Amino acid sequence: MTLVQKSKYSLLLLLCAGANTANAQSCDNLRDAGDVLTWALPLAAAGVTALKWDGEGALQLTRTIVFTGAAAGTFKQIGDKTRPDAGTSRQSFVSGHSAGAFMGASYLQTRYGKWYGIPAYSLAILTAYSRTCAQKHFQDDVLGGAMVAMFSNWYSTSPYPDSGRIYPSFTSNGIEWSFSGFFDGNRKPREPENFRARYRTTFEFGSVVQDKNLVIAKPGDEIDLASLEAEFHMTARLHWEKFVLDTKHEFAIWYGPMGMTDFGDPTEPFTVAGVTFDPSDPDAEIYDTNYRWWDLRGTYKYRLVDNDRWTFKVGLGLQYTVTDFEVEQRDADENITLSAGTDDWSLGPTVHLSGALKFTDRWQIDAEFDGMALTGDDYYYNAGLWLRFKPTQIWDLAIGGRMIDGGIDSDKIFNEVRVSDFAFQIGRSF
Repeated sequence: MTLVQKSKYSLLLLLCAGANTANAQSCDNLRDAGDVLTWALPLAAAGVTALKWDGEGALQLTRTIVFTGAAAGTFKQIGDKTRPDAGTSRQSFVSGHSAGAFMGASYLQTRYGKWYGIPAYSLAILTAYSRTCAQKHFQDDVLGGAMVAMFSNWYSTSPYPDSGRIYPSFTSNGIEWSFSGFFDGNRKPREPENFRARYRTTFEFGSVVQDKNLVIAKPGDEIDLASLEAEFHMTARLHWEKFVLDTKHEFAIWYGPMGMTDFGDPTEPFTVAGVTFDPSDPDAEIYDTNYRWWDLRGTYKYRLVDNDRWTFKVGLGLQYTVTDFEVEQRDADENITLSAGTDDWSLGPTVHLSGALKFTDRWQIDAEFDGMALTGDDYYYNAGLWLRFKPTQIWDLAIGGRMIDGGIDSDKIFNEVRVSDFAFQIGRSF
């Protein structure tokens, strides 16, 4: 994986995690640009393929389009997730715009290399950000759309072979020319029997249930979001790992955004961030809450045990967590008549423990834990258990569950949240 590939993950994390702080006009302009780019990038991929008379590439692009469209459509139907604007539809997960844009960009990168991939990924990231800025999707929705497209592409597309180059060399007899056929840079194919993973990207997705979610936007009253929940929520997460070959060292990045809209029917006035909402207001027909919580963690891991049967790792990390909460009051026409909210962040060290029990070369059970406790009300715990199957050395699939328990108590917000997941993972090693 090249520096270009690493950079695209970094930019995707930063822009997907960005707060929706742009003004309304800027977001409208970005939304219009995203509407164009979600079609323009796949068309650009098709155009480059046609100009190169790349018949094999055309078949691979077709497979990528079919797999991406089928996966995105399936997620939208089973996800049944309300959008942040609360009024348009219940197809927030995953973002179709992000899936379309990243489908074109990832195909161009994989098939034709970085000079196509760099500008294409930049425009795809802009498309993803436009959807969160316009309040059409949460951060995990656009991350899910991007991952659906990229994994579909990685499964369907192979690098375009270079025809070769002619090299001059200066000798005592003058200039001699030699010809070499090859695959360039990161496009060099690896035979499975010689494959050794340097990087691994994992797409995690599944349903989230709020076991507990108490929020106070100060000054204000406590709101129990778990009691408002009338649906499960779909979410997506990204794991990226770097393996230092011939050593026991690893580096990992975890990005876990979570966004959800819930509806309530209060009977008494309540306060959010100093603003009082009164159910007796004639414009107060609908109340909805938008809750966003995302964490970005970098971790160093050391493999204490690594043999044919067991793996055990310990590590230290640094985690940045953001909590964002708002309440919107709407009239009968679903126009926002009053809104209030706040957000805050925390930063702290984490401890990592993980292990695996290998039954065969293909089957194993994984367990993992990351946690920190800064004070009594500022804490974070994340634990998962997975049954993993490795059909090849490059791909792996897992089913399992995760529990996340966290809290923050600052001058701006108080939040105690515990969610449990039933989730799946798809991993791709490079």
